[in-house]
Amino acid sequence: MSLILFKENGHTGPRLQCDKYGLIAKEPWDITLCWDGGEPGPVIHPLMLCDDCDQKSGVQWYTQETGVALIYLMNSLHMTEKDIQAARKSAELLASME
Repeated sequence: MSLILFKENGHTGPRLQCDKYGLIAKEPWDITLCWDGGEPGPVIHPLMLCDDCDQKSGVQWYTQETGVALIYLMNSLHMTEKDIQAARKSAELLASME
């Protein structure tokens, strides 16, 4: 699962990357979380696949939209409003770095 920092036009920000071919997604909905359900135990290691990889793989994946997965992840952090504001300031600082 690849969450990377990508520098573009003098700004740095988080991007998602396809685990199969390395495509850097411009939008979260260009990548889908996919897993086959065959892993034993409580931990699942999903792949982040672009739509082309997902459709061409021929595998019947369990999938979740990346935006939904990220919201679920953020919600599970139990962040307070103060934490969210601090994170927003950090993200703005990161985005302004050249």
